[in-house]
Amino acid sequence: MTPSYRLRDQIPRAVLASAVSIALDDLGASLLVAIAFGFTLGTVLNYFLAIAWVFGHGSIRDRRLEFLAFASAAVFGLALNGALMLAAVNLCAINPEALRPLVGASVFFINFAIRRFLVFARGKE
Repeated sequence: MTPSYRLRDQIPRAVLASAVSIALDDLGASLLVAIAFGFTLGTVLNYFLAIAWVFGHGSIRDRRLEFLAFASAAVFGLALNGALMLAAVNLCAINPEALRPLVGASVFFINFAIRRFLVFARGKE
């Protein structure tokens, strides 16, 4: 697996990496601990796929800080997803089943932009 620096390659690869992470996240969704474990495992897997296959490393030299930035973006995305779902369901009375794909796609692209332009931003080449 070799990372790509072209946007047209990065988006489908990021979608696939996220899909694998979501599958891990949903393995044990009946218990809060299982959800937290699945989210953590999915985030770690998604990070390794992001550096190995989607983006490569960015300009953050300390890999621990790079992972922290990546994980922070994941937590932000999770919080944003929850906030958007709650607002739409409680304030607008929208069916959550119909809304979930739209909110999920929106949060995916926001997370992708954060990761591409902040976490894995490359210096001038």
